[in-house]
Amino acid sequence: MDFLYTVVILPIERIVDFVFALLYTKFDRLGIMGSIAGVSIAINFLALPLYAIADALQLRERNLQNRLLPRVNRIKAAFKGDERFMVLNAYYRQNNYHTLYVIRGTLPILIELPFFIAAYHFLSHCDILQGSSFWIFKDLGSADGLFKLGDFTVNVLPIIMTAINVVSGAIYTKGAPFKEKAQLYAMAALFLVLLYNSPSGLVIYWILNNIFSLCKNVVMKFRHPLRILFVSICAILVAVSGYSYVEGLFNSQRRMIIYAFTILFCLSPLLLKGAKIALKKVPVANIFSGLNDKTFRTLLFASGVAALYFLLGWYLPSAVVATSPEEFSFIGNVANPVYYVKECGFYYFGLCVFWPTMIYLLFGLRVKKVLSILMPVLSLCALLNATIFAHDYGNLSVLFDIEKNLRIYNAFFVVLPVVVACVAVTALSVMVKFKNVLPPYLLFFVLAGGLIFVSGKNLGKINKEHGEFAKIQSEKQDRDAGLSPVIHLSKTEKNVLVVFLDRAFSSFFDYIVKTKPELAERFDGFTYYPNTVSQGVNTRTGSSAMMGGYEYTPFEMNKRDAELLRDKHNEATLVMPRLFSEAGFSARVFDPPVVAEFNYSGDLSAFEAYPEIKAETLVGRYNGYISSDFKPEDFSFLCGRNMQAFVLLEAVYPPLRDILYENGFYFFSDLGWGSRKKVGVGFGYLHSFISHYSTLSLLPKITSLEENRPTFTFLGNDTAHERVLLTKNYEIPKGGDEINNDEEDHFQINMAAYIKLCDYFDFLREKDVYDNTRIIIVADHDWNCDDFKTYSYPVPIPDHNPILLVKDFDCHGQVKYDNSFMTNADTLFLAKKDLPVSDKNPFTGKVFTANKENGVRVIKWVGEIFGDKSTKYDILGAYLVKDNIFDEKNWKVLDKAELDN
Repeated sequence: MDFLYTVVILPIERIVDFVFALLYTKFDRLGIMGSIAGVSIAINFLALPLYAIADALQLRERNLQNRLLPRVNRIKAAFKGDERFMVLNAYYRQNNYHTLYVIRGTLPILIELPFFIAAYHFLSHCDILQGSSFWIFKDLGSADGLFKLGDFTVNVLPIIMTAINVVSGAIYTKGAPFKEKAQLYAMAALFLVLLYNSPSGLVIYWILNNIFSLCKNVVMKFRHPLRILFVSICAILVAVSGYSYVEGLFNSQRRMIIYAFTILFCLSPLLLKGAKIALKKVPVANIFSGLNDKTFRTLLFASGVAALYFLLGWYLPSAVVATSPEEFSFIGNVANPVYYVKECGFYYFGLCVFWPTMIYLLFGLRVKKVLSILMPVLSLCALLNATIFAHDYGNLSVLFDIEKNLRIYNAFFVVLPVVVACVAVTALSVMVKFKNVLPPYLLFFVLAGGLIFVSGKNLGKINKEHGEFAKIQSEKQDRDAGLSPVIHLSKTEKNVLVVFLDRAFSSFFDYIVKTKPELAERFDGFTYYPNTVSQGVNTRTGSSAMMGGYEYTPFEMNKRDAELLRDKHNEATLVMPRLFSEAGFSARVFDPPVVAEFNYSGDLSAFEAYPEIKAETLVGRYNGYISSDFKPEDFSFLCGRNMQAFVLLEAVYPPLRDILYENGFYFFSDLGWGSRKKVGVGFGYLHSFISHYSTLSLLPKITSLEENRPTFTFLGNDTAHERVLLTKNYEIPKGGDEINNDEEDHFQINMAAYIKLCDYFDFLREKDVYDNTRIIIVADHDWNCDDFKTYSYPVPIPDHNPILLVKDFDCHGQVKYDNSFMTNADTLFLAKKDLPVSDKNPFTGKVFTANKENGVRVIKWVGEIFGDKSTKYDILGAYLVKDNIFDEKNWKVLDKAELDN
């Protein structure tokens, strides 16, 4: 059943999803009802040719039965039993009719069924409908229940739907035999029963379908129904183009594509007529006459279908996974990444084989000729787009987030693919003309065979490397025996633990401790510094001072303009571990903040000169240990689904890639802002989130308490950085209406980080290590967003207000608030306070000072940085801030002269 669903239903459901997401996100003024109506219109227009074929077959069956009916009635009146059966069969044979042909009368229902199931499945599970209202319908995600009769709830929408169904059926079956009418009325009653308690949004969708069907049946009575259809589609396209222009939707390139398509479609009758006139004057106008050969035409169609299917279904997905099978292994509840390739194969079998073949079989000779040329051309163009016109996508995440910009509109990607497509059509037409010399279908069958061969090699590579990786993982991870400790603390000496939470919001902690008392109690002995400012708005400008103190603020680092920024950043990273190591502490550093622009991403080579400092990378090491905290099937589902979308993105005309990608959402509705009620992705960083969250989850299991000397530990972690929506355990507390919906994912990842840190604190308390451990939780920056609806920031506080929490030795009690003016550069002083640690910078020899009496300069934004060349920050804007950072008067925008000093 899963295979049949993936092949037959899923391609239609993806179209439903795409149209719904497009309308909901890009035409948001239309509202939820506009999206539902748009889906209904799109699906009905898409299925209209199939309905026309079905109606024609049903009409043929009806006319034939009407012609045979008088004689059939006489036979039934004159004969009985076996004799009647034999005479009727003889009569049917004489008229080339079989009783099984009556099945053709049900063809419209059979064709309608996949579209109904696809829409039903999508809208029944559409999270956006939950809680959405329209007119008198308060929740489109549940039955309308407009009024009650005693204890019985009456749902009005299904009754309206049935009434329209009956009217439409009455018009459609006018003059038909009673049996056919009874069949349609029975179906109307069946839909009433099936949809009576369905979500209102789904029933409204079906009502719109019935209205469309009613209009179609009325229009079919007119003299030129196809002209009415064409004008209707033109009107819709013109309305969409006008709306996108007035509202300023999309960028200019996307709007130009919409306008061009609208103009071409509206002018298509004239263009076709002109093409026919031109072809009559061309000597080779009969170039496609070879397509009259049924066998040749069918083989050409089949070869094109095969090539396109094995390209999209097997070669491209296997090639992507084969680049790094380890990354795609053990995602969610799927171990072997071959699973994702197989799912692509099933899905594209439906999209490239099943549905094109159904259309080919159902339609007439003209459509068959078009498809026999179209499928080979599509397969060839898709291959060239995916290879010759391939984009540099950069590093791909397992959810297929693209690192590089897709908005490239140069001649190579815009003009050349069109030229190549025209050449392909010309070459194919010549080969069709001279089909007896070199049948073109042989080339496409060879292409399909080559794709099968390469796909097989890729799958073999994936299986082999996955097996090796699984063996290594099995040897590394023994869940029952526990994990090898990497963090080493002392039960008898003092421990200093600095936890760096990248992009952790200060404001969220305040909200959490006020709304979740049970979590606040676990921050036993902590002091919270809400009045804290960061030196910059991102890691590259805010992390150096956090690690090395005030000598490493962007402005101070710019004074040392003879040194590379990369080297100064590395130096700042080493300040605290060197100080503590030289004071006799056991110093360990895990995942220090990395800055890609400094060519420092994941590179711990700066620590090689200091073997006494242990530096390790924990990111991704424990990914396989956290499935109990999440719904792993969601992770697997997102990876597989986005892979199918990415494969199509590779194969399409290059300028369309950015439209299809849609900032990593791929126009899937459950990933849109404000609609991700289950596990979803903000910017698609789910895998990265897991890589960091898994470390926090396992802190108790990777910590040893047997160190016999004081310890210093720096733990960097991005759990609070990677925007995802999690399970209900991390949702905004009840009554938490103050938080903006757009920040729900930010809130949840902050909550997840704090919960796991509290689990670690519980472990330290249980092992009697909490009192002799100083804990500092700090961030490098905040994020440019308005966290709360009830507070409008007059200045960019959300950019510069990172978390700063400190639990000192032997401290207990509820969370204390200290409103002293702080910066994250004070981390150094908080870490070494009252400890036998040097007051001088081990690199510069200068005494550490907190230069903030007259305020601090914080970065507003900076220009581009080149890691192998840059020696200074290109500071384009900055503020001077002091005292209470929540007072607008304490923020001053610096002029150009003040930036340079």
